[in-house]
Amino acid sequence: MAKRKQSKDQSQVLDLVLQGKNNLTEEVFDALYQEVLPTLFANRWRVPKYILENDDYYQEARICLVQAIETYRLNSKATFTTYFANVFKNRLLDIRRMHMTDKRIANFKVERSLDLFANEGEENSIENRLQTKELPPEYVYLFNETITKYEDSLSAMEKTAYDYFKLGFSYEEMENYTGYTRKQVHSLIAKCKRKYRQILSEYFDDL
Repeated sequence: MAKRKQSKDQSQVLDLVLQGKNNLTEEVFDALYQEVLPTLFANRWRVPKYILENDDYYQEARICLVQAIETYRLNSKATFTTYFANVFKNRLLDIRRMHMTDKRIANFKVERSLDLFANEGEENSIENRLQTKELPPEYVYLFNETITKYEDSLSAMEKTAYDYFKLGFSYEEMENYTGYTRKQVHSLIAKCKRKYRQILSEYFDDL
């Protein structure tokens, strides 16, 4: 009896899908959305809210539903709700993969910036504290902002010394290439470090 009821329900669903393929009205869409709603509730755990908030989650579901209506084969052995579930789960997996890729890129860029003036002996330095954290992708934008602000704050002499330092030149090499004295080079890099850490702390010291 339950099997016959399921078959009847799927027949109604197929009728809705066919109507949707011909003319996807708001009424047809809403009716199909109600059919797949249990799938949405069952899969919410797959993507945490810090990656995909509720509004965005259900918007992704609506996009997948339109895609499923367009691509579902009416003679398929799989029911439409099962087909939609697969389309939607694949989309959630893609979102998680993109998030992890963005996270790796963000953390890589952050770590490269932090290594610029790393302090091996200062466990509580802002750079070392940041390096021990799992930073979300959005931090790459904050970091770009801090580096831009930092570089804009440099004087012409500081910028010259910083550019050579960033390329890995030793103090002796910087002295030779810039024409500055060894004392000037040390002083300029010390000023660069102070400015860098000050701007970092403005953005990240509360972490």
